[in-house]
Amino acid sequence: MHEHDAQMIVVGNKRMRGLGRVLGSVAHHAPCNVFIAKTDEP
Repeated sequence: MHEHDAQMIVVGNKRMRGLGRVLGSVAHHAPCNVFIAKTDEP
């Protein structure tokens, strides 16, 4: 695992259906802010 001194993590939500729960857990425990950008099409 790599560690970085990040102030924010930015990820897109495209194809994130099943992965959403896992990402939500990761975002909850992240040591910095997490921004999930709406990248899927309506």
